[in-house]
Amino acid sequence: MFLSIAPRKSIQVTKAKPTITVGDNSYLSVRGDGNNPKVILTRGKENGHILLIQSAMGLPFTMVDDWQKNKTQLNGNITMKGPSTLLLVWSGLRWVQISYSKNF
Repeated sequence: MFLSIAPRKSIQVTKAKPTITVGDNSYLSVRGDGNNPKVILTRGKENGHILLIQSAMGLPFTMVDDWQKNKTQLNGNITMKGPSTLLLVWSGLRWVQISYSKNF
């Protein structure tokens, strides 16, 4: 038996449109727009929802440690670029960091 996450969904975030609608997705490949946008995530589907964010090989973006505005509770702000990955779990109120791999 193995754990499999949903097919990867590719998303571009911009300074004007930094919000990612998570929905029932669990694997997002995200790229920035050259302005290092600060990402805002929408709510998870249910408590325990796991979300893997992989930085596409394009321009960087920032995951901000601000659960009230950005709905993310992280170990500090994280600049995502190269093939970096961030694994989160939905607590019912916010996305909480499980792990981060800086791959650049």
